[in-house]
Amino acid sequence: MIFFVQMLTQFALVNSLFYQSDSSVTFPVWLFGVISMGTLLIAGGGYVINDIYDVAIDAVNKPRRRMIENYITKTQPGGFMRW
Repeated sequence: MIFFVQMLTQFALVNSLFYQSDSSVTFPVWLFGVISMGTLLIAGGGYVINDIYDVAIDAVNKPRRRMIENYITKTQPGGFMRW
């Protein structure tokens, strides 16, 4: 969803502003990809951190959908996942 909104903003807003201003400055596609990848990684990391801190709440509200205790532990050295 985040990537979809970024694409929509890029093509509907940013590109149209550059074309309307008749400037020779453009927003490169590779830079859009780097910014999008960074945003997606930061959001994914935030979701993991949120799941780690909400383990007790998720045990009550979503007992069948908990993944953190199965794959990632707080005390695991290096934070590696165990499959």
